[in-house]
Amino acid sequence: MIQIRASDRRRVFERLAGIPAQVIGSAERARRDCAWCATPSLMFAAPRVELERTWSEVSFRMQQLRDDPGCAQEEFDRILDREDPGLCSRR
Repeated sequence: MIQIRASDRRRVFERLAGIPAQVIGSAERARRDCAWCATPSLMFAAPRVELERTWSEVSFRMQQLRDDPGCAQEEFDRILDREDPGLCSRR
């Protein structure tokens, strides 16, 4: 799964020619929620925070064991900050 700008969709699909690919959803920037859709009906929707923490939990657990547990917890809890854009670039 990859996230791309809608404006880049055509170029990305051209590069993926021959590889089965389809759009499965979109991120709503204003609400910072994510929804995965199967046109025409919604299949699944959840808050971005919930999805990102679920996605990151295995890495977090490994980091707790390998690194400083307190630092690992701080990084994992950063996901809860709805105002933190993370590694998102602003154009």
